[in-house]
Amino acid sequence: MGIDDESRHSGKRVPARVAEGAVVAMITTFATREDALRVCDRLVEERLAVCATMLPGAESIYPWKGKIERAGEILTILKTSAHAAARAAARLAELHPYETPEILTIPAGSWNDAYTQWLLEWTHPADRS
Repeated sequence: MGIDDESRHSGKRVPARVAEGAVVAMITTFATREDALRVCDRLVEERLAVCATMLPGAESIYPWKGKIERAGEILTILKTSAHAAARAAARLAELHPYETPEILTIPAGSWNDAYTQWLLEWTHPADRS
């Protein structure tokens, strides 16, 4: 495969193939929109994630301190590189207001090439040309 169309995010031409497993989705939840924004802003500013998608209206049911709890939450999907995933997860745990935050790290099987290139450019600033 040759070169893709110009990336809509960087304006650069990107290779049509990137390393398999280069992209990771991280899933977490927050009690409030404000908490989600505060933490996700930091992760993107620190180049540990390229994007955070916050989905309000999630309903969680879980055992906590001897009781079954129900809570409305903001489901959040963070997109990062495999290279930055461990640092992103550690920083997310540090910034997260929950005592025991949910942090699921899921390797992506397939993402479109232009998005992957944009993500890698953001999370690997030293690798940019």
